[in-house]
Amino acid sequence: MKIERVAPLLGGAGLLAVLGACSLGPAPRAPLALYDLGARADRGVESAERMPFVFVVHEPTGPPWLDGGDILYRLAYNEPLRLRRYANSQWAVSPLTVVGDRLRAELGTRCAHAGAVPDVGIPADYWVRVAVEEFGQVFDSPATSRGVVRLRLVLVKGRGHAFVAQREFVAQTDAPSPDARGAVAALASALDESAAQAVAWIAEVVAPQASAGSVAR
Repeated sequence: MKIERVAPLLGGAGLLAVLGACSLGPAPRAPLALYDLGARADRGVESAERMPFVFVVHEPTGPPWLDGGDILYRLAYNEPLRLRRYANSQWAVSPLTVVGDRLRAELGTRCAHAGAVPDVGIPADYWVRVAVEEFGQVFDSPATSRGVVRLRLVLVKGRGHAFVAQREFVAQTDAPSPDARGAVAALASALDESAAQAVAWIAEVVAPQASAGSVAR
């Protein structure tokens, strides 16, 4: 701002006000809040029968807007097809990474030996391909919202990756508050639920092979 152009038009008090406004500058931005999903919920699976297989869980795929740090939400009552994001809150890692890590952790609790690992080129009995179709907060009204997780899993086996089965899993959890913190809490719970459902389904599908012996790798 060029003070000399406005000074002749202002009295002493007005000039001081202008100088004060110039010295303040833009308002400071709110600090960025980073979130993750915390530890996996303990579901008491210690007594469940363990699977004698090695699983590879591929890095999940999904739409581009889930491969970043934005915490997303929709207003079901106003432009439900429009994606919105929280301005000062982000995921520490992308939702796609979060889903892959959580599925491996959950599946690993049901494996007798090597458990579930990323695709690092090791021989495995089964491969799990994951598509994340939805991972966000949905507002049904300005005060009420829920976290929605929708996953599609494809299970393949053997060296030739022969198709075994496919299934979709959807979980929803009410958010404790209508903000980013509530979104994260609801999504953590919904993801834990969908991961537990997915692992129970995998165990059911491979049960006949577990009884007969290991799969040829």
